[in-house]
Order: sequence, then structure tokens, then C-alpha cells
Amino acid sequence: MKTIRKTLAAAVVLAAGLAIGNGGVAEAKPQNLSVVTGNTGGTFYPVGVGLAKLLSDAGMQAAADVGGGNSNIIAISKGSADIGFTFSPTAVFAANGDEPFKEKFTNLKGIATLYTNVTHIAVTTDSGVTSVKELKGKSFASQPLSAGSATFFRMILEANGLTEDDLEIAVRGGPAQGAQAVRDRRAIGFQATAGYPNGSFSEAFLSVPMALLDIEDDTFQSINGKNPGLVRAEIPAGTYKGVDKPVKSIGASTILIVNADMPEEDVYEIVKAMIENLDSLKAVHGSVRGTTVESMSKIAGVEMHPGAVRAYKEAGY
Repeated sequence: MKTIRKTLAAAVVLAAGLAIGNGGVAEAKPQNLSVVTGNTGGTFYPVGVGLAKLLSDAGMQAAADVGGGNSNIIAISKGSADIGFTFSPTAVFAANGDEPFKEKFTNLKGIATLYTNVTHIAVTTDSGVTSVKELKGKSFASQPLSAGSATFFRMILEANGLTEDDLEIAVRGGPAQGAQAVRDRRAIGFQATAGYPNGSFSEAFLSVPMALLDIEDDTFQSINGKNPGLVRAEIPAGTYKGVDKPVKSIGASTILIVNADMPEEDVYEIVKAMIENLDSLKAVHGSVRGTTVESMSKIAGVEMHPGAVRAYKEAGY
């Protein structure tokens, strides 16, 4: 693990003016925390940067780095990062060793739920595409395999009798790269599972006349039957330019995970800082404005770490 805990002698604690607990020695806060997020055009990344700043302001040195909902599972499990962003259904895939994972990852614990991500499948209006099935043979921008969005998109295609091989994948990257491919006319659309409003989609819809594809009921039922963590969701009318009616989609909760071996005291300090400074995190992005301590404490897809349990109980949840 990259987390560093420093044990200070009582004399050093007193000299530094730190608070001393009942045992006479203050527990130092975890330091040098690495937070793995998502690609820069998605929602994980800006929220992760905000989380790293929150933790640093609370006395913990933390830094955010790019990652992906799938790859973050591996990074946390193997100990190459401390806190990871992922989707609740992705945690279920990982625990069971289901695709896209080739082994079971059972040493993960949850510490918070932040917000719901909703799948966006955007296409240019002049493409004439009005359904997922009509993406066949079209030039499209998809996501890297490290991203949970890529897994969900493949499930959507499969439920419609397609694979990514049936599309002409123009680029693999985050929504920022997808939006650029659309603006450059290299692709007729792009996709991501992200919180809304997402900046990359907002910019694309302002630049090119676009629409969002509905995920129909039979597609949702097929997907939900394979992983109940993927739930019915909706993108409200007016979220993006030209979207004048609600769009039916699927959603997945964003959860924060840590390695099960992370010390309880470390996790307690992290979650306590998040609880006490939640307003600063909510100011980072529209997707987290509705987050509450109660909603943070409701984690699906993975068992909660004992340090997080302690922090939420102390806060009354």
C-alpha cells in the first residue's frame, strides 16, 4: 500500500502542538494518498481532483491521477493506489471474476457512494441514427477497455444483437476525445457513463446538432438481469442543447473503494474528513450537489470497510 502512517512520540506531538488522545499519543493522519479516477473528459476525474484537495486541506497529502472504472479495481487490489473510483456494478463483476476481469478480486472494501452515473450515447442528428441498432456500420468513438463505460456499452450493444466489431470504431478515449472526433467529423457519435451535465457532452452539443439515444425497456431488462447494479435512469430534458425530452438510460452508482488491508484508522480519518467537508466536494461538480452523508453511507456492490463504518456511525448513520 502507498499509504504512510507516522507514529509520533508524545514529546514530538506536544512540541508540534497536536491534540493528544486518551493514550497520550496522537494518531497521525494518513499521508501520500493516491486517488485513481477516470479519464480527463469524464466525471470521475474532476470529482477526484476535488476529493484529493479536500483530503489535502484536512491534513492528508493526496493527489489524483487518471484511471478507469475497471483498471482502478486492479490498482486498488494490487496496492498501487489507495483510493479508487469505480461503479457499483463493476465491483460486482470484479468480485465474481466476470468479464472484463480474468480473476476474482475479493480484497476490496467500499468507503462511500458519491453520485449516479448515467449512460450517454450521443449521435449527430444528420447521421439519421435514432436507435442503438442503427449504429451498425457507423463510425463511432468508444472508450478504452480500462473504462467501466466500455463494459456497459458492450452490454448495451449485445442486448441489441451487436458487438463493437459491428461498428467502425474511429477512436478509443474518454468523452473529450469522443467529442473531438465528432467535431472533426471522424465519428457520428460517442458514449460515456458519467454524471450529468458532463462538460464534454455539453461542448459537443453546443458545437454540432446532436441527440441522445434512448435505451429501450427490453435492452434495460437484459442488462439488469445480468447485473442488478445497473439500474433504470434518466437524463432530464434540457440537460444538453437540443435535448427537449427525458432520455431513457441506465445508471450506476459511483463508489470509492480501498484495499481491505488499509488500516481502520486511516479509512476512518479519510471518511471523517469527507463527512466534515462535504460542502467543499459538492461545489466541485454538479453531479455531487445532491450527495448527503446518508447517501454516502449506502454502498452497493461491495462490503463497507470497518473504518468507514466507524466514521458513519459516529456521524449518526
